[in-house]
Amino acid sequence: VIDMKQKKVSLFDMKGVPAGKEKFIPGRFTSDGAGNIYVIDRLNRRIVMVKKDGSFDKVIAPPLPASFYGFSDVKAGGGSVYGLDTVSSTVYVFDAKGSVVSKFGVSIEPGLSFPVSLAASGGFIYVLYRHSGEIGVFDGRGALQYVLSGKGFKEGELYTPSYISISADGLIYVIDGGRVQVFREVE
Repeated sequence: VIDMKQKKVSLFDMKGVPAGKEKFIPGRFTSDGAGNIYVIDRLNRRIVMVKKDGSFDKVIAPPLPASFYGFSDVKAGGGSVYGLDTVSSTVYVFDAKGSVVSKFGVSIEPGLSFPVSLAASGGFIYVLYRHSGEIGVFDGRGALQYVLSGKGFKEGELYTPSYISISADGLIYVIDGGRVQVFREVE
């Protein structure tokens, strides 16, 4: 934890997290508006939620079918937690209790392949695709609404995208190799 006012760095200790079958190896993480932190436990194929003081709250994971390979990205907000399984090209939506509300495949278009990151805003789920350089925009039921961007090096195009985030004012930020692309959707 970095305290900018005090110019102090301290350890964020996660307390009470139940052991999994494998060693805890953290992946990506996110927080919600209440300060809760959601951390991907990569080897145990789950998301661990801790409160802002580091105390364990819950484990979030779908039933483990053979087609579930583990989470590659997680986002939280609006009372939901979103998890992306890149290998199976599936988005999982969980409620505040950690129960699966919905799940859907995100490689339904021929060009949309290898989803690497997701974000949620305004009732839509944005999925970033590494190989096609596109952003698929899905509604809450998993229906593709439209596609943003495309493969390329020019401004507004994505060549090696790896991470997507949406700010409170609706700007879409994408890490694309050695640069950050910023998109604004026009109504």
